[in-house]
Amino acid sequence: MATDIEQLEFPPPPIAATRLLVPICSWAEMFEETRITAVTFDLFWFESVMDRVAYFFRWLGEPRSTIFVVWNYRELTHIECRKLGDVHASETESMPMVAEMKFAFRIRTNPDNSTIDGQCTYAPSLLELQSIALA
Repeated sequence: MATDIEQLEFPPPPIAATRLLVPICSWAEMFEETRITAVTFDLFWFESVMDRVAYFFRWLGEPRSTIFVVWNYRELTHIECRKLGDVHASETESMPMVAEMKFAFRIRTNPDNSTIDGQCTYAPSLLELQSIALA
């Protein structure tokens, strides 16, 4: 029997949630995110998520946004930030989103850098985050 798509769970993302960055882990969560932000999610991206190449995240900061990333198992190759109405966030609006995402993936790829059991144990300063976003 085919799986009901509304009950479908996505593969787990390679990073854990942070205070502002929350992985979208199921079709139902993506549907709810689309309802809230109007950011679209088509079949191509669905297949990429199921293949563990792409991931979607909720950004709970301002502006409320959906972040899409492409991951090649070594590094992020694409980060896209879209705010309400499926509009690209500006460079200024995107900076904290990109910084948080890059920081979370750097912690993942360098597990002995400020982590205990995969959890970040220190909060980077805004200056650190800005330098990460610009890297």
